[in-house]
Amino acid sequence: MSVLEERFAGKNILIWGYGRECKSTEAFFQKHPIVASVEIS
Repeated sequence: MSVLEERFAGKNILIWGYGRECKSTEAFFQKHPIVASVEIS
């Protein structure tokens, strides 16, 4: 298990807004799939 998987596994992640940084965060989680709940608000 990678460090990212250990850190975010089973967590609920909320991306607040949809500006430049939030789009970058969304792209990161799409590139590095982990078992977590990611929601964009």
